[in-house]
Amino acid sequence: MVDLVGAFFVVALPTLVGWAIYSVQNQHALSQIEDWKRVASVAGLRDVEAVRGGTFGTRPGLTARAGQLRVELSTGQHSKTSSMYRFAISGFGYPAEDLVLRREDMGSRIVKSLGRSDLHVGDPAFDDQLYVRGAPALVHAVFDAETRRDTIRFFADESAEMWLSEGELCYECADHQLMPRWVERQLPLVLDFARRVTRPADIPGRLAANVRRDTLPTARLAKLAALVREFPDLPVTRDTLRAALDDSSAEVRLRAAVELKNEGEARLLDLAQDDAGPVEVQSRAVRALGDQLPLEEGEEILSEALRSRRVPVAQAVLRAFGRKGGPGVVSSLTKGLTVGRGELAVAAAHALRACGEA
Repeated sequence: MVDLVGAFFVVALPTLVGWAIYSVQNQHALSQIEDWKRVASVAGLRDVEAVRGGTFGTRPGLTARAGQLRVELSTGQHSKTSSMYRFAISGFGYPAEDLVLRREDMGSRIVKSLGRSDLHVGDPAFDDQLYVRGAPALVHAVFDAETRRDTIRFFADESAEMWLSEGELCYECADHQLMPRWVERQLPLVLDFARRVTRPADIPGRLAANVRRDTLPTARLAKLAALVREFPDLPVTRDTLRAALDDSSAEVRLRAAVELKNEGEARLLDLAQDDAGPVEVQSRAVRALGDQLPLEEGEEILSEALRSRRVPVAQAVLRAFGRKGGPGVVSSLTKGLTVGRGELAVAAAHALRACGEA
C-alpha cells in the first residue's frame, strides 16, 4: 500500500507542480492584463481585448485601437528580475517598405556599406542619428521640424528601444517593477508620435506646407526638391515654387527660380549679381541663365569676379558668353583671356572658340 502511494506521488508530483506553476503564472498574467486595461483607459484606447499570450501566459497584454491605429500592449520576461514592457503600433496607411526608421548604429552602417543608402531630410542632427528608408515624398511630408525633434528625443533615450519596420512601430523598455508608472506616461507620447508618422491625407499639401514653415533652409530645400520631383504638374507645386522665390535661403531661391524657368529669370539674375552671397549659388545662377545673361550685367559680374577671384563665377560668365555669341561678347572674352590665368584663361579661350566670332 505504501509503495502504491509512493508511486502515485512519483507520477502525480510533476503534474501537480506544473499545475501550481501554471496557476501562479495565470494569476500573474490576469493581474498584468488588468494593469494594461487601466493604462489603455488612461490613454483613451478603444475596442480593448485581452491577450493571454503564449504558453503559460508568458506575454500577457491586450490589443486596442486609437483611431485608425492598431495597438498591442504586452509584458514579456526580460531577465530573472525584470520584465520587458512593449508597445507595438500598426495601421499607418502605407506599405511597410514606404517608411523604415531606426537608430543609426553598427547594423545600419553595415547595411549602408552594402549599398542600401538611407534618405536624408536636410537636418544634420536628425540625419546623423537616424537611419531612414522609404518613399521620399512620404518621408519629407512626415518629418517636419517638430516631428524630427520628437524623433531625436525618443531615439536618444538609450534606456529604451524604438524602431519602425515592416509597418509596425515598436517601443520596448525593461523595468524590475510591476507595471511601472512611466508606462502610463509614455504610452500617450508614443501614440502621438505614431499619429505623426501616419500617412497624411494630402502628401503634396503637407510637403508644400513644410517648405513654407520648416525652420532649416537645408530641410526646406530637400522638401522642395521632393515636391518638384514627385508632383511636378500640380498647382500647389507651382504656387510653392513662386513663394520660394522670396525664401530667406539663397539655395532655396535658386532651386525655385531654376524650376520656374522663364518665370524665375529675374530672380536668377538677382542671384547672379549677388557677389556677397555664396560663390556656388552665384555661379549656378549664371549657368542657369546661360545665353539669357544680359551682356551689360554679365560684364559687370565678370569684372567683379575677376577682381575678387571668384573663379567659378568668372568661368560661368565666360561659358555663358561663349554660348551667347555676338560681337559684343568678344571684348569680355578677350579680357578673360588676357587677365585670367590658368583655368580662367582656358575657359576664355574655349568660350571664344564657341562664340564663333573672328
